[in-house]
Amino acid sequence: IAAAVVRDMLAGLHAAHEATGEDGEALMIVHRDVSPHNVLVGTDGVVKVLDFGVAKARGRVQQTQKGQLKGKLAYMSPEQARGRTVDRRSDLFAAGIVLWEMLVGQRLFDGENEAALLVSLLTEKPSAPSKKDPSLAKLDALVLKALATEPDDRFATAKEMAEAITAIMQPASRTEVAAWVKGEAKASLVRRTEVLRRARARV
Repeated sequence: IAAAVVRDMLAGLHAAHEATGEDGEALMIVHRDVSPHNVLVGTDGVVKVLDFGVAKARGRVQQTQKGQLKGKLAYMSPEQARGRTVDRRSDLFAAGIVLWEMLVGQRLFDGENEAALLVSLLTEKPSAPSKKDPSLAKLDALVLKALATEPDDRFATAKEMAEAITAIMQPASRTEVAAWVKGEAKASLVRRTEVLRRARARV
């Protein structure tokens, strides 16, 4: 499931990274806010990447001038956290965090406040997923490559990272992802169905 979700998320990011304007020139889009909050997995198993740095949301450091931070600290690349210029590889670092957290089931970078979180992000070397679960060993090299401190040591493109995932393991099918969503969100889906039923009854 994690492999399928992240693979499809990467496909969406790659499409954005490769986008061109009407003149054919690359738009050089970088999401800068890849996180679980901005990845929607539907009951149909379709994965969508949301909020390409446009909407402002509480709980993230948000500034717009060059050299300033934009995004959620817990999912920033080191270069982004330092206020440096970022490219698509910064999004791949964030994608690596999302994959690590889905596999392990806990936060990778955490802290009592933003200062502690920033120190953790800039000084702690991410551990291999297998440190938490030995059965994840086959994904260690891939995840740690995505989480490399230096952009040049990461995957060059989201497509390359997605292909690396599928080369290691067979991601779940869309039907399997849909079933997983329905199982995990069963209570919420029941409540939503009831709300919709009552709303229609009042029309």
